[in-house]
Amino acid sequence: MTTTPKSITSFVFNIAFALLLPAQVLGSSCFSPSPNNKQNEDSFKPVTEKNLSRSEQRSIRNIFKNMGGRWTGTATGFFCMGTEKSLRQKPDNYIIESMDVNTNSSGDLVLSAQLFSQAKETSRQENMRLFISAGKLRLDKNSKMGDVSLDQITKNKVVFTQRYRIPTRQNGTIKGSIAQEIIRTISASRSTLQIEYNIYTQGVLSSNSVWMLRKK
Repeated sequence: MTTTPKSITSFVFNIAFALLLPAQVLGSSCFSPSPNNKQNEDSFKPVTEKNLSRSEQRSIRNIFKNMGGRWTGTATGFFCMGTEKSLRQKPDNYIIESMDVNTNSSGDLVLSAQLFSQAKETSRQENMRLFISAGKLRLDKNSKMGDVSLDQITKNKVVFTQRYRIPTRQNGTIKGSIAQEIIRTISASRSTLQIEYNIYTQGVLSSNSVWMLRKK
């Protein structure tokens, strides 16, 4: 098989960034319970909107400021397959060829990334918008539909959770729903950026992705 320059780049990036990943990221376990699961509580209920304090708004604006610019790096992740007794991880790795992050006049953040998969030989685009202009942290939509729970906030790091339900159908009729929860962690400095996604389905980890980026 002929080795292309893009495949060489993918290999080098994947090895380099895998070595930089913290142990807790490399050790993410399939079907582990969501950290938001609490005894005697409905962990699938919608998130409750929260008004940001002034200090929280300052911290998020600082993170948005650090995120601004053009980035490159890798996304290393997996899907959980099988059952708890017979599980396997299906790799899901990409080169992030470019990622542009900007803030608008209201202070809201817009992210657009171009990803290339060597294994699939395909490219895709991923977008994300984060709003704080209404005094609440919201994802993709600046309305109640975009509400997230703010789990942790520091000067350079924010953790937030999104919850929703996916309808299940049988013969065209909705018969129930599947609960899904996405916990996103963003850690940003002026020159490095990490975005981690942990997706929980019915309360257990079903996929993980860690983006490791450096500013161009």
